[in-house]
Amino acid sequence: MTVFMDWCRGFPEINMTNNRFFIILLLSAVIASAGCASKIPNTFLIIPDDLSAPRGNVLAIAADGINIVVVTRDGFYRRNGDESWERIQVFDRETARRVTAVAISGDELFIGTKKEGLLILTGDLVKNINKSEGFLSDDHVYSIAVEDEGEGLEGDNVWVGTSKGLSIRKGGSWEVYTPRTRWLTELTKARLPRKGTVYVTSRARLGQGGDDKKGFTPPVTAVATGIERVVLGSKNSRIAVIENGAFSTVRLGESLEITSLLFRPSAIWAGTSKGLFWGGLRGVAKGEPYPGWRGIHPYRSTMFGVRDTRPFDYAWYRVGYNSSKVTDLAWDDDEGLWVNFRADLTLDPDPVIDLGPSRSSGTEEYAYESRTELRRYTNIEEYIEQRAKPYFELYGKTAEVPGLPTVLSFTTSEGGMWLGTTKGAVNLR
Repeated sequence: MTVFMDWCRGFPEINMTNNRFFIILLLSAVIASAGCASKIPNTFLIIPDDLSAPRGNVLAIAADGINIVVVTRDGFYRRNGDESWERIQVFDRETARRVTAVAISGDELFIGTKKEGLLILTGDLVKNINKSEGFLSDDHVYSIAVEDEGEGLEGDNVWVGTSKGLSIRKGGSWEVYTPRTRWLTELTKARLPRKGTVYVTSRARLGQGGDDKKGFTPPVTAVATGIERVVLGSKNSRIAVIENGAFSTVRLGESLEITSLLFRPSAIWAGTSKGLFWGGLRGVAKGEPYPGWRGIHPYRSTMFGVRDTRPFDYAWYRVGYNSSKVTDLAWDDDEGLWVNFRADLTLDPDPVIDLGPSRSSGTEEYAYESRTELRRYTNIEEYIEQRAKPYFELYGKTAEVPGLPTVLSFTTSEGGMWLGTTKGAVNLR
């Protein structure tokens, strides 16, 4: 109806007060477009892969613009550009089934595992980075992030989040940080106020010595890098935003796990165990996510190494109605935000959404409280700025995606979006 009214406004010669004429025109439009008024044609289509793409349950996936690596329960596979898939023979099935995260940087492949530390593959040489050698805070790796040029802290760093802390490769050496030893104050070299000094701040408090070990605690379940900043997520509702010399810790006022993070210049996107959240930097990120009636989500913020709260003053909101666990987030090069929701299968025995040809995509009015679905929000930042209901595309049965989506990775070359599912790797362009 809204689309139709907007269309009508483009014709000033129509007298909207003429009820009879308007009703006839409205009924004609409804009949002509029945079932598809809210449909958004999917921008991405599945590219048939005749190069033997990996099949089976995809556990992890990573791309760097040219190379793509897929880990299934059966093993490791990689592909360069449009060449054929090849199996990485140095890893067996047992190793594959312990994989928790993968990342690519140049000729290095970083592989996080359960209880076996970090594996780094360079050519055919595998190096094991673990706790026993003093390189990791713990051998259970949750997350990996590699800084791109101009991102993160000083130097070219690799971030590894574990069950007990952080390990960071700076240059060729590893540094370990845990709340029991060195933590975020030492990591960022933040200067704290002297004991007994009191400052009055707006919407945040200033941290004293040791407060960082309470404000952000492991496991470090997600890491994202951006221009001169790194964002960390934990399993207990906490987020840390850090830069050289200063950082902030945030506790969202709800029991949830931060599962994935994306950092933008003025906002932080957080996938959690209870849906999608958006933290907008006040005064820079304008607007608020739909539905606006939910308002700012409760949070508590503490600042370290800085008295000016503005660089770290994020207002947090829930995005949309779907409260399912977000397993992965990704941006494409057309300002599309991909969000993979995965409902609790014990509560949702038939989670695959199939809205039919007339409702394969649409607006939030067709959302469910807890559903398994892969959404691509189109230009969502513009909708947030306008405080408008966002549109999204759905990639599931109706888009011929096999199985349930599990993980995502976007490559800036012609590769498009690589999607891992319970039945294999799928390429959408």
